[in-house]
Amino acid sequence: MMPTVIPPGYGSIPKPGVAGIAKTPKKPKPVPHGMEQTHVSPPRTGGMDALSAYNRTRLKSVHPRFKGSEGVGRYPFDQVDIRLGTHPDTPYLNKLDHWMRKVWEEATKPRPGFENGWLQPMDTLFQVSNQVDLMEAAARSGFPTRYRHWSWGQDFNNQYQRQRFGLGRLYEMVINTNPSYAFLYDRNPVYAQKVVMAHVLGHTDFFRNNVMYSETNRNMVRVMADHKAKIERYYQDPRLSRTTQGGVHPVEKFLNKFNALEWLVDMNALSPPPLESEKAPEHREEDDFGKVGVNTKKLGVAPWMQDFLYTNKAWQKYRNDTIQEGDATHAKTLKQPTRDILGFLVENAKVLHPWQQDILRTLREESYYFVPQVRTKLMNEGWATFWHHKLMNDCPSLIDESETTDIAKKMAGVEAPSQNGINPYQVGYAIFQNIYDRAAYGLDDFDTTFQPNKTIKYKDLRDRMEHTKPNEEAGLKKVLDVRKQYNDVEFIRTFFTPEVAEKLGMVVTNEREEWDSRMGQRVKVKFVESDDFNQLKSMILAQYQNMFPTLSLVDANHNNQGELLIKHENTVQDLDLQDTKETLAVLNEFWGHPIHLDTMFEVEGDVPPPRPNPWGFGFIEPEVPEFKRQPVRLSYKNGKMQMFTLSKDGKPLKNITDKYL
Repeated sequence: MMPTVIPPGYGSIPKPGVAGIAKTPKKPKPVPHGMEQTHVSPPRTGGMDALSAYNRTRLKSVHPRFKGSEGVGRYPFDQVDIRLGTHPDTPYLNKLDHWMRKVWEEATKPRPGFENGWLQPMDTLFQVSNQVDLMEAAARSGFPTRYRHWSWGQDFNNQYQRQRFGLGRLYEMVINTNPSYAFLYDRNPVYAQKVVMAHVLGHTDFFRNNVMYSETNRNMVRVMADHKAKIERYYQDPRLSRTTQGGVHPVEKFLNKFNALEWLVDMNALSPPPLESEKAPEHREEDDFGKVGVNTKKLGVAPWMQDFLYTNKAWQKYRNDTIQEGDATHAKTLKQPTRDILGFLVENAKVLHPWQQDILRTLREESYYFVPQVRTKLMNEGWATFWHHKLMNDCPSLIDESETTDIAKKMAGVEAPSQNGINPYQVGYAIFQNIYDRAAYGLDDFDTTFQPNKTIKYKDLRDRMEHTKPNEEAGLKKVLDVRKQYNDVEFIRTFFTPEVAEKLGMVVTNEREEWDSRMGQRVKVKFVESDDFNQLKSMILAQYQNMFPTLSLVDANHNNQGELLIKHENTVQDLDLQDTKETLAVLNEFWGHPIHLDTMFEVEGDVPPPRPNPWGFGFIEPEVPEFKRQPVRLSYKNGKMQMFTLSKDGKPLKNITDKYL
């Protein structure tokens, strides 16, 4: 059983479990950044229609200044974004408009040492939405303009049921565009909206300044709408519609399969690597595999006439035969390994129809857009939480004395420890606050181990905090510099210290079964396994490093038969075999040849047969076999997956399929 970490624990990060992503019901959601408080009562009924920024035709005329990307020191809001004229909720909305201006002013006004203000957020448009509209947008990863698919309804229902049973409430949502769009829950009291707006400006500042977002497409609202329109045209294409089987449209069937490959991209890339077909002619590499395809000259008709003059079965058979013949002659060989497996399929998967390659190319772009958000979840939420604390605590003009208790409760609810995993708001904020404290009190170095000669530093920090005055400028400049340069893994590796672990009371836990006499059955209970900091930190790092398995395509002509060989690079955690099987099945279908995946797995050692007892009658029973992590190969071929142990030179040795699959 894998140990866990609390509070909160091991497992709050979405676990794909397989080559990038598991099957659709288990897929991790690249949710937009937002604020969610757990263990609260359900919202009241009623609400207003969402003020949709996406469908507003006069956006450009109302906000001509949004044509540029620079917004530092300028108030980007307009009254038309928040006021509804004669609507009954107009007084409430007018208050929000007033406090939006105040929060923006406090966050961006010049201060000593900060000529451009504390934060440099992107232009932000706040939209007031009811809870249903908010959850619908969140189900589509923040983009109401995304293509239609049944899985969005599944995600919406999950969020709705959590709220219904008091397990959490979505308070706001913000997406990484320019201008950024932020959605506020229309039934929040004004004091809560102040905290949420300060939180949002922390997010948009992070979007603008963190290196992971430096190359992202800031116009994704329009791009997503274009993608939706493109996919919708394929839905409406009569040539595809007439091939519907079992009530499932071929486009929907293809999207279902794509969900298993969604994260087979280079997670270290800041933007989609250019495909070979997108490069200028002088930069393209000669590729014989690109010549593989249907020779339309043999048919004697133009390509656009082929669907009309030849039946589907005859055309498909001719196409497949031609591709197989071409594969044998022009097998693809890689000059170097690539992690962009989706890009490789877009360029070279000849069994895919043109419309399938087009959709694959389109959705690959969306996958790369969400990569920075996946890799900076803890930092991003911690940064936004740090700044809603800072603005609410150090800006008296933003709160009244009567609101102090309510605002404190609201912020405490956001940072409450989770029982099921790490709360990124809590842990990220604690790390940023520790960075600020150490820099402000002159201890700008970080000991991340329990070395005996350095453990006194925590006492030294607390002593300084009691007897000296902090240097606020030094502390803020340090955290502002940190938020520029790191992702979650490097952030934890560098700044997760014993001070943070002790402050949060984090320990390593595990599970075991015990007999419950009251229930009359065995139940699983958690127990503290260790409070060792090094073990704790190693587990948290392993959790974030292996959130998505790192896979590299190393050979596209394996066995000289056009088969794919993929290697799992981060092998700290075993892959889920069932999810891996589903992913390899989709890869096999998209590529048209067997797929091989090399990874590490806990394999049981061989048990020798019982031997005669030299001291008497009977036999000596063999010892219990030991399990050992060793290289294995998972091969998917002809609808079946097999597992083999590997030799030192990477050759399959022993078939262990029956034991583990």
